[in-house]
Amino acid sequence: MTMQIISQQNKIIIGLFRAYHDISLIGDQLASEHGLTTSKWKVLGAIRLENTALTVPHIARLMGLTRQAVQRTIDELLKLEYIQQLHNPAHKKSSLFQLTEIGEKAFDAINKEWEKMAVSIFKNLNKQDIDITVKSLTDIIATIENMK
Repeated sequence: MTMQIISQQNKIIIGLFRAYHDISLIGDQLASEHGLTTSKWKVLGAIRLENTALTVPHIARLMGLTRQAVQRTIDELLKLEYIQQLHNPAHKKSSLFQLTEIGEKAFDAINKEWEKMAVSIFKNLNKQDIDITVKSLTDIIATIENMK
């Protein structure tokens, strides 16, 4: 592999780190208006976007997080009454979690603001640019997952 390709790969990784950091800061800013953090918003989003109650391991897989990190966030969201715990008939020890009405309203409000922000972030990219980026990120994630 040439040094030029390695340099470009490093730029991608550094760019991903930077984008993640900046998106997390924006997320914290948007979520703070509802007493939440980006981490809590992400967990609410995993449940909301799947449109069904989920277990901690399922959320962790969707988000690429550890079960322990998701469990801590779930515990905090339960205290805030943004989610509720349900019996899981398929697994005695792995409860299901779904959003409460409060959680749905908070997620929807944050997401509405995020969508406005996303329009600004992506305004200079055309559909083809976005499609290529999505495919590239999907391929990178799949490769990393296969390396684990």
